[in-house]
Amino acid sequence: DDRGRAVVLTDELVVKCKAERTSDQIESLKATYGLEMAEVLGFSQNAFILKVKPGAAQTALVIANELLERGYAVYACAKWD
Repeated sequence: DDRGRAVVLTDELVVKCKAERTSDQIESLKATYGLEMAEVLGFSQNAFILKVKPGAAQTALVIANELLERGYAVYACAKWD
């Protein structure tokens, strides 16, 4: 980070799915990518902190990038700690 501390990639990502995504479609994305709900972000519709399940094929960073590239999300960012 900007203070010289090491940061590591966590197993969580912050995601805001597009408004037209239904609950069923979001559940399908979670199943496809091996994600589970960590927190619903109440300040915005379809915004969540999602956690990558143990044994998932991809990291939070790869999943966040794919969600953006495939047009599923308005924003998606892996969390670093």
